[in-house]
Amino acid sequence: MLIPPEFMGAHIGPNQSPATGRRHDLAFRAVTALFGHFGIEWNLLGLDDAELDALAEAVALHRRFRALLHGGDAVRFDTARLHRARGVRARPIRGARDGAAALVRVVEPARERGERGG
Repeated sequence: MLIPPEFMGAHIGPNQSPATGRRHDLAFRAVTALFGHFGIEWNLLGLDDAELDALAEAVALHRRFRALLHGGDAVRFDTARLHRARGVRARPIRGARDGAAALVRVVEPARERGERGG
């Protein structure tokens, strides 16, 4: 909570994490990196045209909201009730100081078969 989100390392990496072996699609990786400093840590030479286009869209989204993401106020809020009820997690709101705009990332993790919320 002491470090501004734009200082947090957040990169778009390859489809399969070299550290964990988990696979995530580009949309998930991009929205995760969006609320950090949005680096790219992926060998772009191996991407096909569709992947390059999708990555370009993610970069354009970051550019569109860069001033808000890196200059807005980070507002933290308690989502404990939502998390207990549905497993929902929310990250800091990035809001313009004049209140004209805000971004919120809300995530509801997929559940394992048979897992119950609550």
